[in-house]
Amino acid sequence: MQVIKIVLDCIQLWIPFKDTIMTKAMLSSPSVLIRCDGSKDIGFGHVFRCLALAGELIKSHNCRVVFAMRESEVGIKLVKKYYDVIPSDSSSGDFNYEQWLVQCIKASTSDILILDVRDGLNEQNMKTLRSLGVKIVTIDDPEEKRIQSDMAFYPPIPQIQEYSWAGFKGDLFVGWDYVVLRKEYFERKNRQQYKIKNILVAMGGSDNLNLTQMVVSILAPLEHDYSLNILLGPGYQYVSELKNTLDQAHIKNEIFVNPNNVAEIMSKSFFAIASFGVTAYELAALGIPSILVSISADHLKSASIFSEEGVSINIGEYSTFDKNQLLMEVNRLLGNPKLIEEMSGSALKLFKSNNLQLISEAIMTLMN
Repeated sequence: MQVIKIVLDCIQLWIPFKDTIMTKAMLSSPSVLIRCDGSKDIGFGHVFRCLALAGELIKSHNCRVVFAMRESEVGIKLVKKYYDVIPSDSSSGDFNYEQWLVQCIKASTSDILILDVRDGLNEQNMKTLRSLGVKIVTIDDPEEKRIQSDMAFYPPIPQIQEYSWAGFKGDLFVGWDYVVLRKEYFERKNRQQYKIKNILVAMGGSDNLNLTQMVVSILAPLEHDYSLNILLGPGYQYVSELKNTLDQAHIKNEIFVNPNNVAEIMSKSFFAIASFGVTAYELAALGIPSILVSISADHLKSASIFSEEGVSINIGEYSTFDKNQLLMEVNRLLGNPKLIEEMSGSALKLFKSNNLQLISEAIMTLMN
């Protein structure tokens, strides 16, 4: 494949975020291949958190990082702003996933492979990859391939106890401190006293189900003095319809499309209504209470850890939850600043350190 030859022949790689060129002398640094995807169907949370981890590995451990991505031009374009990407040609019917990953590992001369995907890799595939001498790290992985990983990171979700770990010989890290989040989510500021209470609506980077518009429609009857800050990701396709709904409901609002200062926008919120996913963890790290909507039964189960800690209100799966309950909970939070402060305090206690530093340091022990 031409793209692999290009990577093999390359002796100069741009280091993201720095005006520095990687030379031959630097090729002794640990080499990391990150496998992730982002698209309108699966969202972009995996991409954003992998970008954050890549930045920490470079900054703190002088790693060389290359990404391997299979789908979505939007997702690949996001990563290509900062890193080299080895894409696949999976359009043909005879695409061999295992063979492609083997080629990616050899092309990038990788010491470590980080997986943040759920797309069918199995234990046998992993054994083949391990035979190359590469160390394998997996993130928040429900698939059987986790058994063959050298290191696995998870939030404290209940599914961990339900998974089979027979045959796993790696290092397992479970807890709030092992959630991959960008550093800006730990730069906490004092919460403001709002004359007008901002409600953040954040339904993920793609929101393929257009939950944003559904939530806005539900909130239309509210009589409180409030405004909406609406976060839209790069894959959102319903901006015109959303603006029409907002205009018809006469709701004060500000729309942010794929902004660079997400943490800052979140921090200005009284509370948030969000789709469960990476966003839920980001909000909690900032101390922002949330009402969570889940898009699947598995997400709903994972989201239970937030309600158990008193930082979020879970209202169920999007297809079955009671819309009146959402309206009731929004009214309750708007009218109860003391409850907001209690939920915020509980959220801030969950994350005690810079997660990226902890995770990257753990990963680097694989080089010993």
